[in-house]
Amino acid sequence: MAGLRSLTIIFLLIIGVAGVMAENVQVQHVRMNTIGASVPVNISLDSSSNGLAGYDVTIILSNPNVAEITEVKFPSWAVLNESTRLTASSVRIRAVDLHNTIKNGDQNIGFGSILLRGKSIGSSDIIVTIRNITDDHGDILTTGSSVPGKVTVDQTPTRTAPIIANHTSTHLSQIPLAAINTAKSSLHIAYGHTSHGSQIITGMEGLTSFPGAPYGGSTYEFNNGGNGGALDLRDTPFSGAYDLGNPDRTAWASATRTYLAENPEVNVIIWSWCGQADTTESDINTYLELMRSLEKDYPEVTFVYMTGHLTGSGGSGNLNQRNEQIRRYVQANNSVLFDFADIESFDPDGNVNYMLLNADDNCTYNNNIRYNWAVEWQNTHTEGVDWFDCSPAHTQPLNGNLKAYAAWWLWARLGGWNGIPVNTAVPDAVGVYRSSSHMFYLRPGTWPSGATSVINWGVSTDIPVTGDWNGNGITDVGIYRPSTHMFYLRTPGSPTTAIDWGVSTDIPVTGDWNGNGITDVGIYRPSTHMFYLRTPGSPTTAIDWGVSTDIPVTGDWNGNGITDVGIYRPSTHMFYLRTPGSPTTAIDWGVSSDIPVTGDWNGNGITDVGIYRPSTHMFYLRTPGSPTTAIDWGVGTDAPVIGHW
Repeated sequence: MAGLRSLTIIFLLIIGVAGVMAENVQVQHVRMNTIGASVPVNISLDSSSNGLAGYDVTIILSNPNVAEITEVKFPSWAVLNESTRLTASSVRIRAVDLHNTIKNGDQNIGFGSILLRGKSIGSSDIIVTIRNITDDHGDILTTGSSVPGKVTVDQTPTRTAPIIANHTSTHLSQIPLAAINTAKSSLHIAYGHTSHGSQIITGMEGLTSFPGAPYGGSTYEFNNGGNGGALDLRDTPFSGAYDLGNPDRTAWASATRTYLAENPEVNVIIWSWCGQADTTESDINTYLELMRSLEKDYPEVTFVYMTGHLTGSGGSGNLNQRNEQIRRYVQANNSVLFDFADIESFDPDGNVNYMLLNADDNCTYNNNIRYNWAVEWQNTHTEGVDWFDCSPAHTQPLNGNLKAYAAWWLWARLGGWNGIPVNTAVPDAVGVYRSSSHMFYLRPGTWPSGATSVINWGVSTDIPVTGDWNGNGITDVGIYRPSTHMFYLRTPGSPTTAIDWGVSTDIPVTGDWNGNGITDVGIYRPSTHMFYLRTPGSPTTAIDWGVSTDIPVTGDWNGNGITDVGIYRPSTHMFYLRTPGSPTTAIDWGVSSDIPVTGDWNGNGITDVGIYRPSTHMFYLRTPGSPTTAIDWGVGTDAPVIGHW
């Protein structure tokens, strides 16, 4: 108690002042990627011309439901200090610079930090109300309120596998359009580089006018700020460093921290090498340690690792050993890597690893300027169709092409795409469930070749459902029994899965609600027009959508790997498809007596709509930009089912 009384007396003496000067208190913006996590928030004064005698401030969270203050830490200069907890979301802190540690002209003067623990998903302002801040002359530096900081709590899933952009990631046509659009709307990227790293930017610029670009070159527009619907990619925005080795091997990390403090909306950081990766194991360890520290301190930001460009030293050379060191670390820690060296080791056909033939950054191999894998490929393919001209530093146009393709693959992955290539996705096929004999008749997607699958499952009063119950990429069948509100899901070679969900008047639905590749179950309750979606190990998802006379439908409307909901309104033969964060999609299809179906009819990763007309036992499947697919299957009393059999 004596120490606190002394602090109070000293502080009162300090704040008995005459003049007032204007300085700024800075409050950090922070993010937590899971409820229950903790993160420190730094409070600082930008500068003080005449030192600092002490301060007295109150810190308040505007939304106490989002986070709480669990700890206060003071800097070493604050020999006399006091914190008074007012509530779980507010605290008053005071400190005195008893030994005159803060000098005239000092900048970024730390007042201390508070530790916040996330309580629920949401955001809260961090408001610092300034009672008094006094310099060594007894002048009040500033009073009132600072510009608030912010804490955001979300539920970003922990990465369970590394994301590596390499030579297998250069097939731009495999990326779903929806994944590209999601990346453009969600990513804020800052990229630091010099000449070699500019190959990515040069390639991306050329891609925007490439006639052969999937979905059109304008799809790949980018700029600083993401204006006009473009990707927000900030090219060389950092101060104090140029690349991972210039001016030294650590400046880039400090520059990153400074930039993130000033630009808290940025969620992807990427730096490149310009020859400096051909170094010692110890230097690469320094790089990895600095990256690990950034990942720990900024869990809401994705930090992209990078390998160094080829030098012609081959597989046994030091550069490849250092690149392998980086790759091993990324693999072991489920990190993110842009494998610059691997991308320029292969032509688009991917049959030869030219790095093993001593390829260099110009794509020359066999230590002979007459051999250049990029020029050779360009000469046997059509410019403007198979590749586009550009002028990347130190290398050939094709290498710039490949770097751009791999970059967009990476942006799509960081935006949430699961990496399943669009042109390897198998279109869904149709089938029917004949309740009178409780038989499924599943038409193969290769029809008329291939055999119909005939499966006896359930009883005549059951409702058919389909889904990939075990994540093997094959759709299996099941039934929902209204009388007992039980799902019975059939997986060949495994026990039947029985799930009690809903009530007898509910309508069953199925989908991959969390994007893990496994189909889960749910129900639609017409009386309240509510969806109740079941995901094992997670809270039930409840969604109010439609009216009581609607028929529920589900599908991945935007290609992000997660199933969303919708309804079909028979009275107006309209589909209303719900995608969180996007406008409702309304589609007029069919007539009032039709039964709605949904599926990926062309294998592009996006679910489209269709109808089954019992009177003619015809499927009419709608694919935007393509003719309607008409399929005659079943009889008038059958119920339609869809899947990849």
